[in-house]
Amino acid sequence: AYSRERSSALVKLVDFESKAGTAFIANCLLEETLHDPVSLEVGRENETRFTAALAEIQDSAPGELKFEGEKVFVVSGGTGGITAAIVEDLAKRSKGSFYLLSRTRVDNLSGADVQEILSNPNEYKARLMKEMASTGEKVTPVQVEARFAALERAAGTLALIKRVESFGAKASYINCDVTDPESVATSMAQIQAGTDHVDYFIHAAGLEKSRKLESKSVEEFHQVVDVKVNGFMNLFANLERANLLPSSVILFSSIAGRFGNAGQTDYSAGNDFLSKMAYWLPTQYPTLKVMSLDWGAWAEIGMASRGSIPTIMQHAGIEMLKPRQAAP
Repeated sequence: AYSRERSSALVKLVDFESKAGTAFIANCLLEETLHDPVSLEVGRENETRFTAALAEIQDSAPGELKFEGEKVFVVSGGTGGITAAIVEDLAKRSKGSFYLLSRTRVDNLSGADVQEILSNPNEYKARLMKEMASTGEKVTPVQVEARFAALERAAGTLALIKRVESFGAKASYINCDVTDPESVATSMAQIQAGTDHVDYFIHAAGLEKSRKLESKSVEEFHQVVDVKVNGFMNLFANLERANLLPSSVILFSSIAGRFGNAGQTDYSAGNDFLSKMAYWLPTQYPTLKVMSLDWGAWAEIGMASRGSIPTIMQHAGIEMLKPRQAAP
């Protein structure tokens, strides 16, 4: 991601064993500086030099997953964007129990509000502007959009819960900030009170704020990384402490984590952490099934469907993932 922002600079990451000597490290760094400006991620172990490469996986895609018995899903970031589409698809096929964790507050919306927000957003915004202006303070369109966005997320959450339950599945919504250990501990107590096991933990929470590194504050960098990194660590540690260690862990990463992307150094770092975690976790928990999905851009919903991004993708010749194809 950094090399995409500094095209004139040599940018490279070199991994060494912890026991590597200083002279060995110095010589390797000189070699890496003088040769091969293409490989950005390099490992050095004695005389062996290696790097990550792409390999096409053929004929190994799993068949349609069959769910036996009532499966329990814990899903972070589980109420909006691509996650909502995936939860809906899973609910149809599993009829399982879903614990959906998100920061979105849903306790201030009536059923009528939900219906109007989702079916007549422009009319609701106009009414919202009048209500906000009635206090006597100056109200800007930006303020109205921010307020409406929060209400829209809440409405989407309540609508998702209703759809999940319509498929014969169960949905429990828990307001949770995954970066806050206390919030996670409280949420885990609620999950523990409702189930004695967890089958699938899907870490789908994410935050993206594209900005070049020189324009990005340290606080914003941590904010973006923390949702992926600390969010996962907090949830996984609490699941283990509650004796609810899942059978499978699915991590929602991004191709930005694998290939980098200008303006997304923090987003790339957080996502790549999850993919590296997918390699490491089974070495500590041999029975645990772990997979990291490096999602590309989804059409219609999700982060990449906003603003001018779809047009940019089209000009670049990148086909966006259609929800009906991608969710299953």
